[in-house]
Amino acid sequence: MEIKHVPVLLDETLFFLDHPTITTVLDATVGGGGHAEAILAKIGHVRILYGFDRDEQAVMRARRRLKKFGNRALIGKSHFADIGEELEKMKIYKVDAVLMDLGGSSFHFDDPDRGFSFKARGPLDMRMDTSQELTASRIVNGYSEAALVKIFSEFGEERYSKRIAKAIVRERGERALEDTMRLAEIVERATPKTRGRTSTHPATRIFQALRIAVNGELDSLAASIENGVDHLNEGGRIAVISFHSLEDRIVKQTLKGMTRRCVCPKELPICACGTPGKVKLLTKKPIEASEGEIKRNRRARSAKLRVAQRLAA
Repeated sequence: MEIKHVPVLLDETLFFLDHPTITTVLDATVGGGGHAEAILAKIGHVRILYGFDRDEQAVMRARRRLKKFGNRALIGKSHFADIGEELEKMKIYKVDAVLMDLGGSSFHFDDPDRGFSFKARGPLDMRMDTSQELTASRIVNGYSEAALVKIFSEFGEERYSKRIAKAIVRERGERALEDTMRLAEIVERATPKTRGRTSTHPATRIFQALRIAVNGELDSLAASIENGVDHLNEGGRIAVISFHSLEDRIVKQTLKGMTRRCVCPKELPICACGTPGKVKLLTKKPIEASEGEIKRNRRARSAKLRVAQRLAA
């Protein structure tokens, strides 16, 4: 039986996209097609949805899920950093809404063969795009101890990065690390028991860090958001769902930065023109999942939604 992706913050996302002026939607991270399906089913004035994903399996799943909508759904393979180019190849220069869900799909974490989770034994893979060469195995078995510390500290915000990296290097010297559960066990043994009372497994941050490093998830995020805004019609909306503080920080700073568009002479020490920016923020604070949604879908517990509206060009 095929694993069906459960979209997070669905009602909240639909609330912001259900506007009569929104007829064309770009889902830049279509994943399992959960958000896309709801948009096409529940928002009648959306004539067409363009969906892209870097994962070929996600593209095939989304096509099957959205087949019932016919030519209202056009799905293709592309990284969200390249969405502008993909649209322009189709002679599409502006859309009315852009959606970016930065989290992995349910089938990524529920399929042991993809290596995203340590709940079941699987290969240390973690690639969103399975055609790329870099895997989590290459990182944990081939990177220096210092490089591992940097990845765990920056991408996982892990306070015990040095201890964990040292343990990994020691263990791989005996036998290469090839599966998810062995890595999780090494991390758990290397983490002090006095870490504090928490229901989160000690390996959670390490797996997050490796996933970000493998897929370069933060490398082009800011530029991709800016690109999405540039392809919005006036009044169009961009909605971005992030899942950890590193992503949310970039989303927040990027959208906030586009609320200003100063045209003052460079000699002036402060802005005096007050020229409107590219966007107006529709969410002053990020929208988070309700307790009810978190109970139904634990992956929603860290989700944050930020929305902005395109101003006149």
